[in-house]
Amino acid sequence: MTKSELKRKPMSSLKRIAYYMGLVIPRDFTKEDIFESICERLGSPEENRVGWKLLDQYEWEARR
Repeated sequence: MTKSELKRKPMSSLKRIAYYMGLVIPRDFTKEDIFESICERLGSPEENRVGWKLLDQYEWEARR
């Protein structure tokens, strides 16, 4: 998954990803705040290709 694909996800998907990653998301966080928290945890896609690739599993998990 790329950053632009992640950014287009609905708020509920971003919250689910953050939860699976163990991030604590306060209620007043916006969609952009959650997106930035996930990106900060994963680091840059060039340095952490595996982490960004594993985001695709959340896409599959959400379809179940």
